[in-house]
Amino acid sequence: MNSYQFLLREYPGNRYREDSLLAIARIEQDDLHNPALAKTSYEKFLTLHPRSTRAEEVRAILDRLRGANGPEGPAPNIAAVKNRLPREPYGC
Repeated sequence: MNSYQFLLREYPGNRYREDSLLAIARIEQDDLHNPALAKTSYEKFLTLHPRSTRAEEVRAILDRLRGANGPEGPAPNIAAVKNRLPREPYGC
């Protein structure tokens, strides 16, 4: 990820700028498991490149991250899951 950030910082007019921004956002989302940080990066992409050919793809990803139209909803409530577990081990 540092390489992409270096590319963006040192070569702001580079033709790989869009790809670098998307790569950073995907790393944040998939590898770092930080959807809030990824959301910020995807929003930055749309701010900088609103008419990009990839803008629609990014908007769809943002919709999923926001919980709209996506199978990835909010994380289950841990307390609710624990309440459904059996209280005593089986066979006792």
